[in-house]
Formats: sequence, C-alpha cells, structure tokens
Amino acid sequence: MLETLRGTTSLVVRRYDADMVAYAVRKLDREPTSDLEFLRLRVKPYSITEDRGNQTLNNGLTAITNLMTGVANNTFSQTTARIGIGDSSTAVSVSQTDLQASSNKLWHILSGAVTAGSGALTLPATFGTAEANYTWNEFGFDLGTATVVTNSTVNTIFNRALSAQGAKASGQIWTVTGTMTWS
Repeated sequence: MLETLRGTTSLVVRRYDADMVAYAVRKLDREPTSDLEFLRLRVKPYSITEDRGNQTLNNGLTAITNLMTGVANNTFSQTTARIGIGDSSTAVSVSQTDLQASSNKLWHILSGAVTAGSGALTLPATFGTAEANYTWNEFGFDLGTATVVTNSTVNTIFNRALSAQGAKASGQIWTVTGTMTWS
C-alpha cells in the first residue's frame, strides 16, 4: 500500500471598492481591518474569487519536517505567519525562496488568528487602501517574524502559486483568506 501526503492551497480574495470603503470609514471612523467589519456594516464585496493550487517549496518541506521532529521552528500563528502578494508571473519552482516580483510585492501580517482543523490551516489578511496597489499574479505564505514588509526577503516561505487576480487600485480594500490543506 502506498501512502502519500498531498497538500493544496486555496486563495479567496474579496474586493471592496472605494465607495464601499468610504462608507465603512464613515461608520467606523477608520479603515476596516477584516471581512467581519464589512459584514457587520452589511457591506458585501463587489467581487469574490477563489483560486486553488500551489507548489510547496523546499523551504516549506524542511520547516514541516522540522516541526514534526521537534527541531526549533516557529508555528503558524497571527504573530508569526504572513501572506505575500506579488506581480510576477514567473513559473513556480520548488527551489524558490521568495515571491518572484522584483519591486511589486508585499508580505502582510495576518488580520486575524490562524485557525486549524481537519488537516487545514486558514490564514486571513487585509490589504488596505494604500497597500499592494498593483496587479496580483502570485501569492505565498511564510513563517518567521510577522511584520508588514515590502520587497523583503521572506522568513521561511512555504509555498508559492500563480494566481491572476487583477489589479488592486488605491482606495480599495481586498481581503485574502488563504487555506493550506493536507490529505
């Protein structure tokens, strides 16, 4: 009998346009930081997309085996994990150690807690009105120190995927829910 472990990632992007954001800012006296805040205001996204598929990278596989064997390593949490978005459409290779965009990429801290269950980790992030305003073509998850960093070398990148999500414009808020599932 052959045993295998298969992992996949999904990325759900919810888009709120400038008018929706302006309404929410008037009601909250600040920018919303999550889908939940838009929901409480009864503001629905104008567009929702979901993309499935990724490549677990060599660094991610090493981190997984380190976690399984007790070698010192961070675990996924709101203070250690990030979601990265970039504009590169370079093909994915397991040896990559970062998103491939040279200038238009942003590693963003999570906007809520990591949830885990049934072989899945779910990571939420909110890209505010002044963040990641370019064409979204790639994404990945990393683990290390959770700080918002533009064009940075990542901590330990787990995965990378190509995902043509379109162009985010200034004034818009896009929320991202990334899920890594193993079966």
